[in-house]
Amino acid sequence: MFDPTEGAGLSVVRIPMGASDFAASQYTYDDLPAGATDPRLATFSVARDDRAVVPVLREILSINSRVRVMASPWSAPAWMKSSGRLGGGSLRPQWYAAWAQYFVRFVRAYAARGITVSAVTVQNEPGHSDPSYPTMTMSAAEQARFIATRLSPAFAAARLTTNIIGYDHNWDTPTVPSELLGDAAAGRYLTGIAWHCYRGDWAAQSQVHARFPAKATWLTECSGGLAGRSRGRFRLAGGRRGERDAQLGDDGPAVESRVGCRRRSAPRWLRGLPRGPHDRRATGHGPARHRPVAGVRPARPRRPRRAGPCGSARRCRRRRSARWSSVVRTAIGRCWCTTGRAARSR
Repeated sequence: MFDPTEGAGLSVVRIPMGASDFAASQYTYDDLPAGATDPRLATFSVARDDRAVVPVLREILSINSRVRVMASPWSAPAWMKSSGRLGGGSLRPQWYAAWAQYFVRFVRAYAARGITVSAVTVQNEPGHSDPSYPTMTMSAAEQARFIATRLSPAFAAARLTTNIIGYDHNWDTPTVPSELLGDAAAGRYLTGIAWHCYRGDWAAQSQVHARFPAKATWLTECSGGLAGRSRGRFRLAGGRRGERDAQLGDDGPAVESRVGCRRRSAPRWLRGLPRGPHDRRATGHGPARHRPVAGVRPARPRRPRRAGPCGSARRCRRRRSARWSSVVRTAIGRCWCTTGRAARSR
């Protein structure tokens, strides 16, 4: 997966800060009994990540030391939230400073383990609330205030160069990232915007990028196939062309997606492979959100003559005006690749 010569050459890994909707149980790095608080983060610890996440990251970096690590929180500790639990609720303003220090402690703890966190997003899916797994809502104004008054100053005081990325949610509300980048206080601290593909149209990325061309665009989450999401050309743009990302959860790798176009031909094991079992046409069900469906044989693309390798640099240059990128989705080490019209027909 991460070997740039013999494998897929994934170059970016996204990890959750605490539990995500993939985790076997709900937790953060500073959980307390109901009614207790910890403003100084005296009980903060990332030791749980030493079970799976840290060892896997170390193995990845041993294969390719240039892989970059991005982190996203699904929820603050329950004692910081209006709901008093990890599922749902929002961050109480009185805990903004503690939440910023939580980020600082996390980045430092990983650095002590030999892992550099190059970027963080402020909140995973800040417009989504679900009581069944860790979620936390943050409006554009709340994100901007937290970034400008707490998070960025905390990073500066700790002499951390970790990039701050905003939004980290779907295409359907482009006004939120526009408000973030347009905020006079917070916008200057943001290096880019992160997107998810589950709702809306991919053109939202272009609209925001046209207004703020100096800011990077990241597609940090996309799974379940493209059917019913966005028609026409589908362009995935990472922070840099040719970057690919993977996600790791509490139980190890969860879902991986390749973004952009390879600078060389794809390895043989990537060529002509079928689409993932998490695609609705492969399973016969709606999008399975993230996890592949066990025991279901993947379906082949509708236009097999267009299916093939992820695309060489020469091919990408020829198709740049109309079809810049290929789309590859990987699930637990298996990849499915389509190019050109096959990708658009989904």
